[in-house]
Amino acid sequence: MKRILHIVYAMDMGGIQSFIMNIYRHIDKNKIQFDFLVRVNRECYYDEEIKKLGGKIYYIPSRRTNMLHQSKIWKNFFIEHTEFSTIHYHTSSLSDINPIKFAKKSNIKQIIVHIHSTTTPKNIYHKVLHSIHKLIVDKYVTDMYACSEVAAEFAYKKSMLENVKIIKNGIEAKKYIFNTKIRMNKRKELNLQESDFVIGHVGRFDKIKNHTFIIDIYKEILEKDKNAILVLIGKEDERKEIRLKIKNLNMESKVRILGIRDDVNELLMAMDIFIFPSFKEGLPVSVIEAQCTGLKCFLSDTITKEVDLTGNVEFISLDKSAKYWAENILKYKKYDRKDSYKEVVNAGYDINSTIKELEEKYV
Repeated sequence: MKRILHIVYAMDMGGIQSFIMNIYRHIDKNKIQFDFLVRVNRECYYDEEIKKLGGKIYYIPSRRTNMLHQSKIWKNFFIEHTEFSTIHYHTSSLSDINPIKFAKKSNIKQIIVHIHSTTTPKNIYHKVLHSIHKLIVDKYVTDMYACSEVAAEFAYKKSMLENVKIIKNGIEAKKYIFNTKIRMNKRKELNLQESDFVIGHVGRFDKIKNHTFIIDIYKEILEKDKNAILVLIGKEDERKEIRLKIKNLNMESKVRILGIRDDVNELLMAMDIFIFPSFKEGLPVSVIEAQCTGLKCFLSDTITKEVDLTGNVEFISLDKSAKYWAENILKYKKYDRKDSYKEVVNAGYDINSTIKELEEKYV
């Protein structure tokens, strides 16, 4: 059995983590076992499940907390853990390439860098580092992956692109086959009426996800349709800015903030419209999941068109007003919702396709 070391900032609920766990749950564990190296010294959302699946979790301080001793820390880690001949580094940008640099110095046989986004943090320091590392990343790795073409172009210089492998963010597609009975039961559980027009979003409460604008759009929809309900799924930040805005607009009875859920597939079936006006994304898994359930999706045009697998996605500029977004959404209060499972599978976004591809790379 081969052990693969996945390096990720933290195994909290998020797009990168959901992708890894989708793979981990279904990969052939007689051949491959996943272990994890994280940069935060605390309990994370997926830790318990990882341990149940046979994985181990290691911790190395981030460069911010221990920059001077990074080389020694990494060197000692790989001396102590000779079981790893493959590392798979998951990141949103190339501002920090220490994991692959030190893996190279330690003569790790297979070094994979996997880009999951199209933007760096706003900090100018990170932007400069990303720009520099973009030119030299191929010196440290054996494999360059990206979640989409646009993510590849963001992270690798032009001459590297022909060697970049696009790894599709596969989902457990069968779980997302639209089911009317599940829809009815879930709406009942959420105290939703048959006449309610449910707009939904799945994503952590991070500024890049643009929740403030989601509330603005919903406010405009609510002015035209008093039966409109907003459902927000995802981890909240500590500032509670969105809850405060909802309260100030007197919409608390109309907005359902559900937090982190493990029944997202069923909640998507309960929705009527899916909205996703992010500023930047690599290739959002939640949009693939929403499409699989047959939802009409409204996305910002900053998101790659690669995500449209079904023709059921509308891209709208963030320069357009909340009222403009609302008017377009309201046109689809009623539409012929169809199961889109086959389209998602045929586009290569079923988890089994992704697993097969990675197994061939790892073994």
